[in-house]
Amino acid sequence: MQIQNSCAILEIKDIDKNELEALHWNRGFTFTDKSILFLAQQHRMLVFLGEKKMKKWCQKYNIESHGILYILKKFIDEGLFEKSIKIAKLQGLMDINQWLPTEICLSLLDK
Repeated sequence: MQIQNSCAILEIKDIDKNELEALHWNRGFTFTDKSILFLAQQHRMLVFLGEKKMKKWCQKYNIESHGILYILKKFIDEGLFEKSIKIAKLQGLMDINQWLPTEICLSLLDK
Protein backbone atom coordinates (compact mmCIF):
# COMPACT_ATOMS: atom_id res chain seq x y z
CA MET A 1 0.00 0.00 0.00
CA GLN A 2 2.87 2.39 0.80
CA ILE A 3 4.40 1.79 -2.61
CA GLN A 4 1.09 2.29 -4.37
CA ASN A 5 0.55 5.62 -2.63
CA SER A 6 3.94 6.94 -3.72
CA CYS A 7 3.74 5.90 -7.39
CA ALA A 8 3.70 8.47 -10.14
CA ILE A 9 3.61 8.41 -13.92
CA LEU A 10 6.67 10.11 -15.37
CA GLU A 11 6.66 11.56 -18.87
CA ILE A 12 9.47 11.85 -21.34
CA LYS A 13 9.13 15.20 -23.06
CA ASP A 14 10.48 16.02 -26.50
CA ILE A 15 13.47 17.81 -24.99
CA ASP A 16 14.23 14.70 -22.90
CA LYS A 17 14.16 12.49 -26.01
CA ASN A 18 17.19 14.29 -27.40
CA GLU A 19 19.05 13.79 -24.12
CA LEU A 20 17.93 10.17 -23.99
CA GLU A 21 19.25 9.41 -27.47
CA ALA A 22 22.57 11.16 -26.71
CA LEU A 23 23.43 8.63 -23.99
CA HIS A 24 25.64 5.66 -24.83
CA TRP A 25 23.37 2.64 -25.14
CA ASN A 26 24.24 -1.00 -25.50
CA ARG A 27 22.99 -2.66 -28.64
CA GLY A 28 19.62 -4.31 -28.28
CA PHE A 29 18.08 -1.81 -25.88
CA THR A 30 14.48 -1.06 -26.76
CA PHE A 31 12.97 2.40 -26.42
CA THR A 32 11.24 1.10 -23.27
CA ASP A 33 14.58 -0.05 -21.79
CA LYS A 34 16.15 3.30 -22.58
CA SER A 35 13.19 5.20 -21.11
CA ILE A 36 13.32 3.27 -17.84
CA LEU A 37 17.06 3.76 -17.45
CA PHE A 38 16.95 7.41 -18.51
CA LEU A 39 14.19 8.25 -16.02
CA ALA A 40 15.94 6.29 -13.27
CA GLN A 41 19.10 8.29 -13.91
CA GLN A 42 17.29 11.63 -14.06
CA HIS A 43 15.23 11.04 -10.91
CA ARG A 44 17.71 8.91 -8.94
CA MET A 45 15.36 5.95 -8.83
CA LEU A 46 15.86 2.29 -8.06
CA VAL A 47 15.48 -0.05 -11.05
CA PHE A 48 14.04 -3.55 -10.85
CA LEU A 49 15.20 -5.57 -13.82
CA GLY A 50 15.99 -9.01 -15.08
CA GLU A 51 18.44 -8.41 -17.89
CA LYS A 52 22.20 -8.55 -17.53
CA LYS A 53 22.81 -5.80 -20.11
CA MET A 54 20.56 -3.40 -18.19
CA LYS A 55 22.25 -4.30 -14.89
CA LYS A 56 25.68 -3.57 -16.40
CA TRP A 57 24.44 -0.21 -17.69
CA CYS A 58 23.09 0.65 -14.22
CA GLN A 59 26.42 -0.26 -12.64
CA LYS A 60 28.29 1.90 -15.16
CA TYR A 61 26.10 4.90 -14.36
CA ASN A 62 25.83 4.26 -10.60
CA ILE A 63 22.11 3.46 -10.59
CA GLU A 64 20.93 1.03 -7.93
CA SER A 65 19.29 -2.00 -9.53
CA HIS A 66 17.97 -5.36 -8.36
CA GLY A 67 16.29 -8.44 -9.77
CA ILE A 68 13.52 -10.79 -8.75
CA LEU A 69 15.60 -12.56 -6.09
CA TYR A 70 16.11 -9.27 -4.26
CA ILE A 71 12.36 -8.79 -4.09
CA LEU A 72 11.81 -12.36 -2.91
CA LYS A 73 14.49 -11.93 -0.24
CA LYS A 74 12.70 -8.78 0.98
CA PHE A 75 9.47 -10.80 1.21
CA ILE A 76 11.32 -13.38 3.32
CA ASP A 77 12.97 -10.76 5.54
CA GLU A 78 9.66 -8.96 6.13
CA GLY A 79 7.71 -12.17 6.71
CA LEU A 80 5.30 -11.46 3.88
CA PHE A 81 3.24 -14.37 2.56
CA GLU A 82 3.26 -17.91 3.89
CA LYS A 83 6.48 -19.88 3.68
CA SER A 84 4.92 -22.51 1.41
CA ILE A 85 3.85 -19.84 -1.10
CA LYS A 86 7.35 -18.30 -1.22
CA ILE A 87 8.94 -21.73 -1.70
CA ALA A 88 6.51 -22.62 -4.48
CA LYS A 89 7.11 -19.29 -6.27
CA LEU A 90 10.90 -19.62 -6.06
CA GLN A 91 10.79 -23.21 -7.30
CA GLY A 92 8.56 -22.08 -10.15
CA LEU A 93 11.03 -19.33 -11.04
CA MET A 94 13.90 -21.80 -10.97
CA ASP A 95 11.97 -24.10 -13.32
CA ILE A 96 11.44 -21.42 -15.95
CA ASN A 97 14.57 -19.27 -15.56
CA GLN A 98 17.85 -21.09 -16.09
CA TRP A 99 19.82 -17.88 -15.54
CA LEU A 100 19.00 -17.50 -11.85
CA PRO A 101 22.06 -18.09 -9.63
CA THR A 102 21.56 -21.57 -8.18
CA GLU A 103 23.55 -20.90 -4.98
CA ILE A 104 21.44 -17.87 -4.07
CA CYS A 105 18.21 -19.70 -4.89
CA LEU A 106 19.17 -22.64 -2.69
CA SER A 107 20.14 -20.26 0.11
CA LEU A 108 16.74 -18.58 -0.11
CA LEU A 109 14.98 -21.96 -0.06
CA ASP A 110 16.85 -22.79 3.16
CA LYS A 111 15.55 -19.59 4.78
